[in-house]
Amino acid sequence: GDETGPLQAIIAADVHKAFGRRITAAGIPAEWMFVDTWYTIGPFPNPSRRNINRKFPPETVIDLDAAYAGKDERLVRWQWVQSHASEVIPADPEEYAIYYAYTEVFCDRPMDLWVAVGSDDKADVWLNGMPIWVSSEKLKGWRMDEGFRKVAFNAGVNTVLYRIENGWLHVGFSMAIRVAP
Repeated sequence: GDETGPLQAIIAADVHKAFGRRITAAGIPAEWMFVDTWYTIGPFPNPSRRNINRKFPPETVIDLDAAYAGKDERLVRWQWVQSHASEVIPADPEEYAIYYAYTEVFCDRPMDLWVAVGSDDKADVWLNGMPIWVSSEKLKGWRMDEGFRKVAFNAGVNTVLYRIENGWLHVGFSMAIRVAP
């Protein structure tokens, strides 16, 4: 069936949205759940967007205790960020930089669910190590409905890694999961 209508409803003001990282049968009834807590790390250097496709250490291994040389050789560490809005701003936002965000989503059973992703600017997203989204390389503003993918969540903990590239001005990202039956 055509799921375009229910997916596009994410932008409607009257659609019930929740914030969290746990999907259970006993959860709060909502149509969309925005993933609201992340560990973010950055800024990594991206002068004139030259590193738009360069892989930095968090793309190889997630070590929340690690520290790396970031932009201007400053030491960068993972920082916990919680957003009370649909859009998440990484810690220490700067222009011409690369950021990573990591979180875990718990599901009480295996589920195939729609996710909505959005970023300002380019982003890549992995679920349980598998790529689920690669955005355009164009400089663009954040939209919560930039892209939709139906993905398989495992029972238990599911890992999410988000790589966000910022050209100039604002940086932000979001991930929402359609939890309505």
